[in-house]
Amino acid sequence: MSTVPSQKRLLALLSFILVLVLIASYVWLVHPSFAHIEQLEKDIKNEKTLIQATKVKLKEKSAEESDIAFSLPSYPATDQIVLHLRNAEKEASSEIRNLSFEENQGEDEEKQGEQTVTSSQLQPLTFSLEVSSPNIESVKKFVSTLESSERLYKVLKLDLTAASSEEEKAPIIYTIDLETYYQ
Repeated sequence: MSTVPSQKRLLALLSFILVLVLIASYVWLVHPSFAHIEQLEKDIKNEKTLIQATKVKLKEKSAEESDIAFSLPSYPATDQIVLHLRNAEKEASSEIRNLSFEENQGEDEEKQGEQTVTSSQLQPLTFSLEVSSPNIESVKKFVSTLESSERLYKVLKLDLTAASSEEEKAPIIYTIDLETYYQ
């Protein structure tokens, strides 16, 4: 009869060893997998946050690029310039008498002493206006309206024709040379 208790002991010992093997395999195999899964889920959450932040930055950059594209279009956009001039004309209560454009595509450099701009980067577009304004405030308003426009304008020259003393009510006639750029 001693074989039955020894078989029970052996069975109990094997059961205990089996339980230990199962616990050890869980601790060494399954539990690290769960911890790894949790870490991967945290990484995914962080990546999603980074992606969202990048999308916001891209939208901001896109808005900035569209502003720059409007200020420096890729073609002369003379129709846009005429609209700006008409707007300045209305705001300043002035009248544009003459308008002439001159595209300066052959120039490689601007005036000496200024920053060098090659023709492959920015193309200047020069135009001249003859304008009639009722008073000097209207002249100032006309120029400031153009300078504060979304499009970049550079005043190259402003020639005023002074009214004689007997013609004090005569409008001020002036010529203004402007330059704008495109890419």
